[in-house]
Amino acid sequence: MDTDRFSTLLYGLEEAADYLTVTPTTLTAWAYGYERRPTGARGASARPIITAVRQERPGDLAVPFIGLAEADVLAAFRHAGVLSAADRSRGGRLRAADPPAPLPRRGRARQSRPRLVPHAAVRQ
Repeated sequence: MDTDRFSTLLYGLEEAADYLTVTPTTLTAWAYGYERRPTGARGASARPIITAVRQERPGDLAVPFIGLAEADVLAAFRHAGVLSAADRSRGGRLRAADPPAPLPRRGRARQSRPRLVPHAAVRQ
């Protein structure tokens, strides 16, 4: 049996979400992206950020092994508090602190979540 970890679909969205302890709605947004336009407010949108194919029917397989691995990394960041809603609204990009400073910039002074710092920038 020849299994390609990038294209052989192994998991449904509900099953994968259960393994990752995220909601199916979150995993669906990561897999397919989203566009929300509330009445009278500025809309929000994001492109897909994990490998998946659109399900034809609910319960169909949609996520290959590599997509589950990508989602596992995102879920770990999210559970650790590193991936905030503000980061996700910027397209899911994680940013390292540039340059690392002893005090946060003024715009982030009230946030208490951990920040990514490049390994080479950490002083011992």
